[in-house]
Amino acid sequence: MLSCAACEWLPELSQSLSHSLVTSGMASPSLLSALLAWLPLLAGRCVVQPYGTAAVSSPPHDGAGGGASGSCEATDDGAWRALLMEEVGAVPLLDASLRMLPRVAELDLESRAPVLRNLVAACCAVAAVFVEAAGVQAPAAAAAAGPSGTAAAAAPVAPPLPWRSGLLLEAAAGLRSCGDQDMAAHAEGLAAYLELGGDGACEALRQAAPPPGPLVSALPPPTEARRLLPGRCANPRCANLEGDSEAELTLKACAGCGAVGYCCRPCQTAHWREGHKGECARGRGNGGALSEMAATVGGL
Repeated sequence: MLSCAACEWLPELSQSLSHSLVTSGMASPSLLSALLAWLPLLAGRCVVQPYGTAAVSSPPHDGAGGGASGSCEATDDGAWRALLMEEVGAVPLLDASLRMLPRVAELDLESRAPVLRNLVAACCAVAAVFVEAAGVQAPAAAAAAGPSGTAAAAAPVAPPLPWRSGLLLEAAAGLRSCGDQDMAAHAEGLAAYLELGGDGACEALRQAAPPPGPLVSALPPPTEARRLLPGRCANPRCANLEGDSEAELTLKACAGCGAVGYCCRPCQTAHWREGHKGECARGRGNGGALSEMAATVGGL
């Protein structure tokens, strides 16, 4: 249930708070602090093996393909990284949160301290995932390049984190004024990394947040949690009130991609016209089925 809630609610909450931060430069301190507290937990799950599963170990390989295979296995985290970095949008969310620090300084101590602590802990944890992902991508690109290394040289380098080191130093000063010397030191360490980089940054950044507890480590990954959710109409504006709950509605799969379902033809038509047409084309890549679907919807 907790994994399902994280998958369903955190991206929506992040989008709402990010919009407030960008448009007004401020967001509810309590809501923002609650969201930021989740980011180190998600970051920890990017590398912690789910409860009840054996660690993936790469058998020895003969030939040139061994390195690439090991990298793929190492990065298979059950979609935790995708949830954190793509769906929640942790990097831009934290960038917008850092930019509101001058407004945070105006809050009373009781409201200011939790926001600063959670913000710095989240920045350190997300930076560790970001750096670690970049470190995994480089060997994979080198393995794919082969002996010549041409492809590795041409492979795009991940863009640096957009956070301003000066804002981390401002957060450190605020934490020291709150009496939190340890977290202030972590903020200063991250600021130094943003300015200078350096080897071993991933491990150093991870030390800023406590390791995931047994409950967090037992959470099923998003890919598994989403499979446990009951099916529901893909039309976000669905107003079908038949039955006791959405779970009782009979759904018909999209004829184009089969990835989503609808409770009725009007919902299918509305969702198609509001944007599923493009998503369906990308997901299916089958002109015949897509044309059939378009003809069906267009004739309604």
